[in-house]
Amino acid sequence: MQPIESDQWDDAEILRRFDDSEGVLPNVPHVRKIGDDTLVKATWDMGAPHLEASSLEFVRMHTTIPIPRVWRRMTDEGGDTLIVMDYIPGERLDHVWPSLSLWSKLSVAFTLRRYIRQLRQIEDSHSSVPGPVADYPQICDSYMSGDKPYGPFPDYASLSAFYNRKLDIAKKVTYPDRHGNAIPCAPPDTEPFDDSRPLVFTHTDLSMRNIIFGRDGRIWLVDWARSGFFPPWFEYVSMVYAAENDKAPGSWNYLIPFIADPLFKHMKWIDQLGVALMAYL
Repeated sequence: MQPIESDQWDDAEILRRFDDSEGVLPNVPHVRKIGDDTLVKATWDMGAPHLEASSLEFVRMHTTIPIPRVWRRMTDEGGDTLIVMDYIPGERLDHVWPSLSLWSKLSVAFTLRRYIRQLRQIEDSHSSVPGPVADYPQICDSYMSGDKPYGPFPDYASLSAFYNRKLDIAKKVTYPDRHGNAIPCAPPDTEPFDDSRPLVFTHTDLSMRNIIFGRDGRIWLVDWARSGFFPPWFEYVSMVYAAENDKAPGSWNYLIPFIADPLFKHMKWIDQLGVALMAYL
């Protein structure tokens, strides 16, 4: 394992450099480059500490997907978790996408499709519990709950029950059609939450900004803070929501069904829940 510059620094030096550095992106002060090859990310874990670091190490152990290596886990004086990891030289995919050829865009799509299939093939003792990899159930954080925390869920059935309660609300919440008639957000005959396939490991935030076109020619995936075991269709739906949130180009949107499978029915299902996802129930 090739050492990095921060190996020569003690925790106090890393904290000093973190405090003296600026965020690597505007409005993202919690991710800072503290050396030529070193990045530090401050996280606010809602459950067990260092969940993102655990996810990174878990993915590295089970796949060949290029991801940052975790070098150190720390806690600052305020109690925030700090992850010292590789800085990946390259450009965010959303920045380089307009300049890529059609073939290069398709190559990126094929690569991401392979990555997702690697993640879905992981078999592990944690795979029966929804959410982040940990020794006990954790709070989940994703686009799948109106972009706010939900859970924890001790088992798959609990996750299904959560969404079916949201569905019951959506069947009662109405909106006016063009004739002024009250129409339920979700029709009465809407099928329940689809838990027909086993939980699989998902990134759950595969936006273009979290995909790095590395200087080494590889496609890197970063920001695993929302990752965990979820139904397979969560990856597709979260990619669509992320693309909408980031106003991604149409060419990217067209490729999402190929990358994560064309799960249009599931997209429609979660959309019908609408404001019900924001209800605390």
